[in-house]
Amino acid sequence: MPSQEVLIQRRDARDYARGLMAMLQEEATNIPAAARESYWDELRVLVAQQLPAPTAVSPAPLPPLSEEDARVFERAILQFGIYSGYSVGTMMADAEGRRYLQWLAGDTFQERLRRYLLTPSIARALRE
Repeated sequence: MPSQEVLIQRRDARDYARGLMAMLQEEATNIPAAARESYWDELRVLVAQQLPAPTAVSPAPLPPLSEEDARVFERAILQFGIYSGYSVGTMMADAEGRRYLQWLAGDTFQERLRRYLLTPSIARALRE
């Protein structure tokens, strides 16, 4: 745990950052509304250049289900796709069904979509 002095320094730094943000917001009122988005975009870029590089974090490996939980999950019914209405257990009994389940498990589309929607230009378009 950080020392009391470090905690106080961090608190003071956060307070200082909030004060700077208040000043930046005040200054933004002096910029024509049509140009204000550029002001904030430039500040975002300048601040991002000062941030330390993120440390790569490996996702924690998923633990397997217990045999009992696996039997329960096998009764789950798929609600979408070409196997809609089939249970996981039924799909596991079929070679094509097994391949489909493996494909689903490796699908990262939704994660990529969430990241795509967070892209500044895309997020801006969504707000318009």
